[in-house]
Amino acid sequence: MCDNPSYCRIICYSLGPGLRQMQGAQTTLPTTVTQLFAAYLYNIFKNHEFNISKHHDLRAEQIRDVIIRTGQMGYMGIDHNITQFNEKQLNDFKLEQSHTLPGFLVEHPDPSQSIFTFIHMTLQEFIAAVAKYLTVDPQSLAQLLASAESNVRFRTFLRFMVGLASSGSDRILGEIVGQLPNQTRNTMIDWVKKQTENNLSNTQNNFTAQSKASKSKLLESLYYLFELQNTGLMQQTVGLGAALTLGHDFPYNAIRLMPMDCIVMASVLDHCYDVQELNLNNCCVGAEEIQRLVPVLHKFKVLSLGSNRISHTDFQQLTMALTNNSSLIQLYLNKNQVGDTGVRYLCEALNSFGCRIQTLELEGNGITDTYTEELAVIPLRNTSMTRVNLANNLLTDRSVCSLQTLIQRHTYLQEIGLQRNKFRPDGGLHLQSLSDLRPGLRVDVYSTIMSKGLGTSA
Repeated sequence: MCDNPSYCRIICYSLGPGLRQMQGAQTTLPTTVTQLFAAYLYNIFKNHEFNISKHHDLRAEQIRDVIIRTGQMGYMGIDHNITQFNEKQLNDFKLEQSHTLPGFLVEHPDPSQSIFTFIHMTLQEFIAAVAKYLTVDPQSLAQLLASAESNVRFRTFLRFMVGLASSGSDRILGEIVGQLPNQTRNTMIDWVKKQTENNLSNTQNNFTAQSKASKSKLLESLYYLFELQNTGLMQQTVGLGAALTLGHDFPYNAIRLMPMDCIVMASVLDHCYDVQELNLNNCCVGAEEIQRLVPVLHKFKVLSLGSNRISHTDFQQLTMALTNNSSLIQLYLNKNQVGDTGVRYLCEALNSFGCRIQTLELEGNGITDTYTEELAVIPLRNTSMTRVNLANNLLTDRSVCSLQTLIQRHTYLQEIGLQRNKFRPDGGLHLQSLSDLRPGLRVDVYSTIMSKGLGTSA
């Protein structure tokens, strides 16, 4: 988050007092971005000698007035894409420099006139949200939300509007501006509920599931739920058997996830108990993203992580979430960089007594003959697996015996995919003939790479 020194300043002012007081008092640190900025606002007015106007006895009405007028100017700036303000604009909103420096604005002297900017663009968006939250007419709020939702410049503003409806933000700001309006709070909660339900429905609808825009809106709803910190609402929406679909088989239709996106997702899912599926195919998930998601990956029945950046070094963390996981029945890890080391960790999870995986997709992961023997003994403990796909790997005839053991021991296995591996014709034909040993078993080895000199015949 600290993309410039001013943001570091905001974070330090927000967290510093709480960290200093934690040992001697019951202090709650900010848990959302909205609460972080609310704490900054509180400390600017309460805890610093150089705060606004250098007055320590400002009444709530005076503080409220300064915040509203500053926020109104900030909102005008967002609406008109303005980040630099002149003295005339400050005068138009009846703002004195002593009221806004150094708490909100920074002055940049110019030969002709002074130019002012907010300490950080995000602070401008936060102050604008507070001003609107305190002043918007309940009848006009729906129109404001609809207008802001359609304008990408108001994305962070909307997150702050939602976050101000949380009890944590209300507690922090209430000490300096008085109680925030309850009617606005209730309207924001209802709005988030409708947004989340609609966006979940759209990503599961056959006509809109392909749309990247619908997935972006769903991710935004997760940010709203995170900022709102309303556990009941999380459970009523995402936690009612929902399927979270942010990925897609085609990269163009998938969302590129950042670590912060995964933090938000994990925070929301942590409060949910009945989530059916998580689809993150082609979402550029790598080591840091997996690290953020691991605590909640055990909650799903279907987990799709295909075509990402998951390597064997990430698998130790991932398989921790799979061990003794009785919920997961379908695991898709195709087209990653699992390799043999990753297969070793995966086998440890699959051999745990709580694992109930039925479908395992490992296509295109650079798996060699090394760990096919470990894969072969999985059925001895895991009797639920019905489909395994090892297509497009680096298996040769040296794996034939192990694969034969896998097929013979696992009587529940219905299908095993071995296409586009490096079996010689006689090895591939031997595997294909195994399908005749048990009715209903399909051993798919068509389109294998028939290479010479790659291993010995089984």
